[in-house]
Amino acid sequence: MDPCSKCLFFGVFLAYIALYLFSGEVNVEGWV
Repeated sequence: MDPCSKCLFFGVFLAYIALYLFSGEVNVEGWV
């Protein structure tokens, strides 16, 4: 896998995690 594709994949992955945490903010508070 070339660096560009790897970076793009990583960016999308982080965006997915951020969106998941933002949409599940109530659950995140429960974890803490």
